[in-house]
Amino acid sequence: MTDLILTQNESVTMSSIQLAEMLGYEKKEVNKKIRAMFPEKIDGEIISLTLRANNQIDSYHLPELESKMFVAKHDIEYLEVITKYWINKDKTALPSPTQLALMVIESEKQKEILNLEVSRLQGVCNTITAQFAPGVTAPKFCKQLNGVNTQQVNNTLIGMGVLLRRKDGYVPSSYSRDRYFIERQEEHNEKLRAHSELTLVGAKWLYRAYLSNKLPMKNDWDGKFVHVVFKGE
Repeated sequence: MTDLILTQNESVTMSSIQLAEMLGYEKKEVNKKIRAMFPEKIDGEIISLTLRANNQIDSYHLPELESKMFVAKHDIEYLEVITKYWINKDKTALPSPTQLALMVIESEKQKEILNLEVSRLQGVCNTITAQFAPGVTAPKFCKQLNGVNTQQVNNTLIGMGVLLRRKDGYVPSSYSRDRYFIERQEEHNEKLRAHSELTLVGAKWLYRAYLSNKLPMKNDWDGKFVHVVFKGE
């Protein structure tokens, strides 16, 4: 195995060439896998790169933790080898091969959970779009959202700057007018009363505000953010 490479910032790293030699992969394949696994760390303070004269990527340089994570993900049998390699360089030992493997597995689980949650929320938003009924007010819309104190919704939206209170009712602010809400007038006891109806964009915005815990909640709320209409789906 070749010696460690010092990058421009003088930090000790392991190159993608070394990883390719260790795992028996083609260098281009290792580079591709590194880009896929650490997209946010490429060409930054964590993972640096070397370029050829024609600007093609020559090799990446991974610090100890990232190099171990790469091996754990792509060929776990070499974890012990790479761990001994770093220890022999008088580095402080990081997690054991077993611990690191578990970290990688847990990371993959969290990514899967996040992807499922994104899909679920996208599904709810799609359903809101399909079933959206023009003319609904914010308090009425929030009756579908588990735990929301609908009697305080308008006051909260006033505090957020998207609604204004007038003597004749609630109207959109200049910011939210025709964006989140449309002002309507209706006759009540021979007087015109103003109210604000949600647009489709406004309904989605209000749902995101609910998920961000920005709406008033009931004292007996169970802590679950659930669109009640689709609870059983």
